[in-house]
Parts: sequence; structure tokens; C-alpha cells
Amino acid sequence: MFKKILKMRNVVAIAICLAGLTVFSGCNGNKPDDPNTVGLTINNLPDRPGQSYDVKVFKAGTVIATEYDWMMVLGDMGAFKGATLAFGSLSKNGSGNTFALVEWKGLIPDWSKTWTGTGNFPVMLYDVNDDATTWFKMTNVQFTNGVGTVEYSQFVLLPWSL
Repeated sequence: MFKKILKMRNVVAIAICLAGLTVFSGCNGNKPDDPNTVGLTINNLPDRPGQSYDVKVFKAGTVIATEYDWMMVLGDMGAFKGATLAFGSLSKNGSGNTFALVEWKGLIPDWSKTWTGTGNFPVMLYDVNDDATTWFKMTNVQFTNGVGTVEYSQFVLLPWSL
């Protein structure tokens, strides 16, 4: 029983954090450049009509092993302060799998600046929905001038942990 309460508390905490991110980010999607030439392409990304996906790119060497770590990243706290480099959002209404990436500044995306990083970076993919089933997945992606490609199957689900 106690574990169920803690798990629900985590779901509520994450939902509140995501809602805050949406409010502060302007909820306007990524439109800095043509997403066909700049950004992260995730091949075989499942369609989820009416839902959205978000991605975050982190500094090389950043290890995010649990969803608790993700909450620390979201708050830009502790060991994760300044770890987020870029952000992208994609509405999944039956088409598209490329996220235009913008620079991340403090706690919000900077919609005016396209991210152009080069190297191998940890990437988090998470779904944004209203049914309390949000999940978080991680992988590493090689980028060249802000452009990278990865298979959806390469992402690994993050476990719940306190």
C-alpha cells in the first residue's frame, strides 16, 4: 500500500513539473528552423494521436538512471545543475519524427536559438500526455552540428526510484 502511495506521489510530482515546463516554455512547439535539416530524427517513433513527445539533450557524461534523477534535472538541481543543453517538442498527430532542437537556458528553452552541438550526447525522450502514464527513456545519440538520428528501439525505459 505504501509503495502505491509513493508511486502515485511521484506521478503527481512529475505531472506538476511537466505542467510547469509547458507553461514556462510557451507551449508553442519547436519552430526555430526547418526540422528536416536541423534536429533529432527518431526512426520508427510510434504515433500517438493527440499526444506529444519531448526530448532533452544533456552534456556528455551526464548519467540519468532513474525518474528521480529526471526530476532533479527538471529542477536544475544538485549534480544536474546546468546539465541540459537542448530541448525539442513534437506533436504526434499521425506524422513526423524529427524534433527541431533549441538551446536550453536555466529552466526553460530558448526558442530563438537553434542548438548546433557536435558529439555523442545522452538524450531523454518522454511522452507528454494527460493520462498519468508519462514515461521517460534514455539513449546516446551522435550529433553533427545539431543533427542526429536514432532508432526508437535504442531508447531504454527509466525505472521508478526514490
